[in-house]
Amino acid sequence: MRKFVVLFKFQVLAATSLISLSAALSLPALAQGDAVEAEAAPVEVVTPAAEDDAAADAEPLEAITADNPEIPTDQLEILLKPLPQEQVQAEAEAWYGLLQEKAQEISDLEFDIKIREEDIGGAVDSAKEQNVVAVTGLKTEQTTLVSRLNTVLTDLESKGGDPTLYRQYSDTVSGLEFNITDTEGLGLRFTTWLQSEEGGIRWGLNLLKVGGILIAATFIAPRAGKVTDLALARIENISNLFRGFIVMIVKRSVLVVGGLLALASIGVNLGPILAVVGGASFVLAFALQSNLGNFASGLMLLVNKPFDVGDEVKVAGYWAYVDSISLASTKLKDFSGNIVTLP
Repeated sequence: MRKFVVLFKFQVLAATSLISLSAALSLPALAQGDAVEAEAAPVEVVTPAAEDDAAADAEPLEAITADNPEIPTDQLEILLKPLPQEQVQAEAEAWYGLLQEKAQEISDLEFDIKIREEDIGGAVDSAKEQNVVAVTGLKTEQTTLVSRLNTVLTDLESKGGDPTLYRQYSDTVSGLEFNITDTEGLGLRFTTWLQSEEGGIRWGLNLLKVGGILIAATFIAPRAGKVTDLALARIENISNLFRGFIVMIVKRSVLVVGGLLALASIGVNLGPILAVVGGASFVLAFALQSNLGNFASGLMLLVNKPFDVGDEVKVAGYWAYVDSISLASTKLKDFSGNIVTLP
């Protein structure tokens, strides 16, 4: 019985050893197999070029504002406002395509007019007259397209897009070209342009707008100055010179605002103008530092009013009367009648 137990324990120990040895030998093989499978598995790498190709294969965006070329610009601005940059880019492409087609039509008609002019020696016949009238009408339509395209490009630029190429093309095709040697044709073009809605009628209305705004600004400016003067007169111990300075600023501000509104009413973009004015102001401020210092000192004298015209003051040991005070300088008159100017 004892021999049987010892034999059984020996068999169990041997079996356990064999199992442990098999497991130890199989683990490296399994790890190696996994490594081979990992090496054999394809690795998908997405490169920037692949992303560009995928974007190119994607369905292009469809324009939603170019269906009606006569759409008013204010309505077009409302439609463009919520659109992202990619959609606005598609809108710009659509309006750019419409402008190209119109420019090609005009070019074809201009070519026919030139050929017919050479054939008939510069005279005006019925066919040429029809072509000239048609070209003028197409140019009117082209002006409408340019206006709408500029509205789209302004929105595109505000959202980070680059409208440079579109603007260059628009500026190139929208320029006016006349053959001054063709006097009869030139007169016909001018007459047709005056009668067109986007030509003479449009500019006539623009001139009326500008004139009306400027007249209104000229009418309002002195009255605004008068109201300001009356309001400042109620303030005690305020310098007359300072009061006159504020009145002058108010009058000129009204005129400047009126001028800017007049330009904006005819579609002039005020952004570049204001940017140029700001840059020029910075340059002038840097170049005229001493003069601006004197200006600020004169302004402080007017505000704080340490002395006024007619007061007797002592400067560098000399007594004199204050003859006048301005933003740039103060003039003193001594007892001998000599005028001394102090910056």
